[in-house]
Amino acid sequence: MNRIVGVKFHREDSADFGGREYNYFDGTSGFAVGDIAIVVVRDQEKKVIVTSVDVPESKIDERIIPLLKTILKRYVPEESKEKTENTEES
Repeated sequence: MNRIVGVKFHREDSADFGGREYNYFDGTSGFAVGDIAIVVVRDQEKKVIVTSVDVPESKIDERIIPLLKTILKRYVPEESKEKTENTEES
């Protein structure tokens, strides 16, 4: 059985996460509550925060389970990317 997590989307109009919780499969098997990840929605990457882990399938409508997508990517802030690139150049 795949691990299911609940996430909330980053609000474009603020620096916060909110709205309703959506479920995704955890493709890394390592997400914890509070982790920030990237999901693809309509061919666009969106930032989400993990709000629950190990969500039981019984809590999700059985018609939705086959439609769940998988989170494969953690969010890496731009400043961390720059530090990594600068370290690799040295």
